[in-house]
Amino acid sequence: MESQIYPEKSYLYWYLGQVHAASIVSGVYRLIDERNDVVSLLRLLIEVKKYPKLVSRRAYTRLIRRLYRDKFDYRFEKCRLNKEFTQRAGNGQYINPLIVNGDIKQIESVSKKITRFRHKFVSHHAYNQKRYRAKPTFRQVHDCIDKLAEI
Repeated sequence: MESQIYPEKSYLYWYLGQVHAASIVSGVYRLIDERNDVVSLLRLLIEVKKYPKLVSRRAYTRLIRRLYRDKFDYRFEKCRLNKEFTQRAGNGQYINPLIVNGDIKQIESVSKKITRFRHKFVSHHAYNQKRYRAKPTFRQVHDCIDKLAEI
């Protein structure tokens, strides 16, 4: 069977690439959208930063209380959760807003190009999409996704 050679400047492949990129960016943007009427990871972090006393060490370490009937297992797990809370939320009884602010800044910096691409290209269709140069690379999108998963 003869292999088919595809034209280098194919509108079909250009179109498929645009749809693929727009779909990925739209999915990621759902996590970083900061409008007041949207539920997203970024909005959650903004609200936690405003009201840090809503996330307490006590509540976090008591989540597993009903799961363990054996007191030794419960104490061991509570100790592990205390360490985890300290690593992710700070030494205090409530989450440290400075840590949350750092997470917000990281999300904003890693998602700048994605947000701009979504606003200019996906939502408002830039005047000449074929020449639009501010497209994020797949590496930038993967880095953004990895940072969101880490946070």
